[in-house]
Amino acid sequence: MSVGYQVLNDAGGILLDANYPNLALIAKGTVNIGTNTYAGGWYGQLNVPDTGPSMVFIRSPGFAAVLGVDAGVIQYYLGKGSTSFDYWVFGPPQDVGARFGMQVFTDDARLAFDAAQRYLRVIGSINTNTGLIFPDQGGVGPVQSFALPGGTPAVCFVDPGFQYQVLTGDGVWGGFTFRTVAQCAMRISGQSLDIALVQNVGSLDLPGNVRVNTRGGGAPISVILADVSGF
Repeated sequence: MSVGYQVLNDAGGILLDANYPNLALIAKGTVNIGTNTYAGGWYGQLNVPDTGPSMVFIRSPGFAAVLGVDAGVIQYYLGKGSTSFDYWVFGPPQDVGARFGMQVFTDDARLAFDAAQRYLRVIGSINTNTGLIFPDQGGVGPVQSFALPGGTPAVCFVDPGFQYQVLTGDGVWGGFTFRTVAQCAMRISGQSLDIALVQNVGSLDLPGNVRVNTRGGGAPISVILADVSGF
């Protein structure tokens, strides 16, 4: 950057740059749906403030996934039996009307930093591209586990994984079609991150004149970890 305000650490890394808004905590909470007995799990959505492009981090004792966030609407999935997850949403900071501390603005007057707010603390990432598989009988596929760092890490999928089937046979109009049968989801148990493909349709049964030709999909390429302790 040629002009503006910038803060660097002793290694030369950028801590604050007036050209780029930091990601502040704009929403947090717990989703609890009460019961979840449907074989395909539960799809839902959650409204949060829309301050711009954002990242959603979650912690869940049961299999859950955030599928995307757009215009302040989070799309999520809970596998059968999972009923709740905690979430933290980080995006460009809102003007909360603070009258103390330092504020930094971009050259087009957008708030880039406000000392009264709390900001995303990324503590690492995990390569989760492990070639997950999903059994044709349904349920939950084999679980892949990854060690988490200490503290209170929450997880953001880089991309939502899934598995689909290509269906062929006399009972398929046009000769072939696709269906999604499993959603990649995560859970946290102690200091372990578990990832698996979880059935997301009510029934996997097919008529006798339809068969599964091929399968595709898998796990997210990676997940990002944030420290949410104290949030």
